[in-house]
Amino acid sequence: MYPLEIGDQIVGVCFFRFANDEPVTSEHYSVMEKIVPHVAQAVGRITDRAQLANHVERLAQSNRDLENFAAVVAHDLSAPVRRIGSYLQLLQRETGELPPKARGYAQTIASQVNHLSELLKDTLAYAHVTASTDTRQAVDLNELVSETVGPMASELREIGATIEIGDLPVVEVEASLIRQVVQNLVDNAIKYRDLDRSLRVVVDAEFHEYFVDEHRSWWKIRCSDNGIGIDPERADEVFKMFSRPEILDERPGIGVGLAFVKRVIERHRGAVGVEPGLDGGTCICFLLPGITAPDVV
Repeated sequence: MYPLEIGDQIVGVCFFRFANDEPVTSEHYSVMEKIVPHVAQAVGRITDRAQLANHVERLAQSNRDLENFAAVVAHDLSAPVRRIGSYLQLLQRETGELPPKARGYAQTIASQVNHLSELLKDTLAYAHVTASTDTRQAVDLNELVSETVGPMASELREIGATIEIGDLPVVEVEASLIRQVVQNLVDNAIKYRDLDRSLRVVVDAEFHEYFVDEHRSWWKIRCSDNGIGIDPERADEVFKMFSRPEILDERPGIGVGLAFVKRVIERHRGAVGVEPGLDGGTCICFLLPGITAPDVV
């Protein structure tokens, strides 16, 4: 009988049993002493794996609990926020024309109610990404992007913006989530455009060959604009919740859009990042699993 030791800790005991009744010699003891450390290492690896698996499961459960909590809070707070806005409107009707100072207070309240409503809506959408059922299917990105930006045509014309859509692939994704990704990226380009020039947005794709899971072909999708750009030193920060560029000149937004994009792309086992855009602007690029691949590959 030998103790199984890892460092200063005994993790078990190793017994040796011989098949016959031959006497145990010093040679046997020498062999057993050489075997025991290897057994101890194997036991240690198994223990480490079990502990790691348990830790991963506990972390996953903790994340699920946090997501559920965020969803419940966002949902439950939406109703009273709406009521505050409604009663503010009723109060304004009852009191009629307010003095300038009081009118300013009312406008501030209404603005903050709208801001909080957007915050709760985006937080709820963010929390629901991993909770939603996985419904991946083959999706033609050309059609999806065109359908997404189509309803924005009047807004784009009003600000003199153009969107160019390149030759995009067919990918295996959850269409509703990727549609929201495109919507968020175009919205960001509009919010953070350079007011001294016309906004230009280009959505295109580049093929990459990776061997990840069951997918062989991966596509790098790029959404480039010529807006105010992102400080390279803050490239990672922009994907965190409630993070916004330092140029906060009263532009709308609460800093959830890119965090949502990152969450959706990671749900598809892809990756997202920031690259230089058009004329000093921003390019948000991300990987998606493809159905199609170039003939040359």
